[in-house]
Amino acid sequence: MRGWIKWVVGLFAVLVVLLGLAVFALSQWAGSAHFRDRAQQMASSALGVPVTLGRIEIAVLPSLAVALHQVRIGTKPPLTLEQIDATPVWSSLIAGKPMLDALVVRKAVLPQQGIMAVATAAQKHQPPTKQATPPGDPPPLPRRIVLDDVTWVDASGQKLTVNAEVRFEGDLLPQNAKIDIVGGR
Repeated sequence: MRGWIKWVVGLFAVLVVLLGLAVFALSQWAGSAHFRDRAQQMASSALGVPVTLGRIEIAVLPSLAVALHQVRIGTKPPLTLEQIDATPVWSSLIAGKPMLDALVVRKAVLPQQGIMAVATAAQKHQPPTKQATPPGDPPPLPRRIVLDDVTWVDASGQKLTVNAEVRFEGDLLPQNAKIDIVGGR
């Protein structure tokens, strides 16, 4: 009986080590220049405007997440985001229907003209679709969206900086929202 327990403990230890090595290898690959260049190309292609990324990280603790640093979307004026953290619902990835648990945007400047330019470019970049086909369901919203020091610049140049947290419970309408205006009108 004791030999059997030793085998189970040993097998468990080997699985933990292999999982740790896999996470380490994934984080090294995601942090590579090749991966960053490919992500920039894919984002630029999807949006129809140039996108540059400072670096990409995969965080393991406190929970698995992907972080994009120094994101710059090349509109005039540019959209700049110091950091975007995305925490997926891992069970949804396994099921093949990816869903975000949390989306955190830190220290962003979002000029209205830049957002309009991205929307226009994305519409022009979409492949033509048949008119008879109804549009698909919109992608599901994250369960939680956090805005930390995010500045909106309207068409007249007025700035509004907010810290906000919005929680969703499966509906398009928020279940709980807290918004603090920390700068601007």
